[in-house]
Amino acid sequence: MTNKLVGGATMTCEVGPGKHFFGCGHTLANYEHAFWTSDVADNNSFEQWRDDGAKGAPARANVRWKRLLAEYEQPKLDPAIDEALGALDRDRLNVHGGSLGAGHPFGATGGRIVASLAKALSETDPARPARGLISICAAGGLGVTAIMEAPAA
Repeated sequence: MTNKLVGGATMTCEVGPGKHFFGCGHTLANYEHAFWTSDVADNNSFEQWRDDGAKGAPARANVRWKRLLAEYEQPKLDPAIDEALGALDRDRLNVHGGSLGAGHPFGATGGRIVASLAKALSETDPARPARGLISICAAGGLGVTAIMEAPAA
């Protein structure tokens, strides 16, 4: 059976009740280029995971970030772009600390960061406009950045 989806796309229903999608044609045709495999997740059996040292995702992530940092090479930046960007004022960078410093409350980090920036902007000179940039990670790899502005009074 083929179902027509929004925009003219179609999907073939090969999987019935109580079965899984991993062996159907659509999954097999798209798996390699459309599926992201985490190098932090462990999909081994419990016994294999245990025999490999029973390392959880935080331990695997710790090894991964250390390896990535050790292998990192700063990309070349066009000197004209570097000059146009100017020097980074380190005194204005992350002036109120990060989410880890506040205990990183599950599910509340974004709200806390937005509220912290709104409060910081409200404490600036009302005669001058003020801006702040925030970045928030979400759901293990997604991310959002926002620029908030408090206009001059």
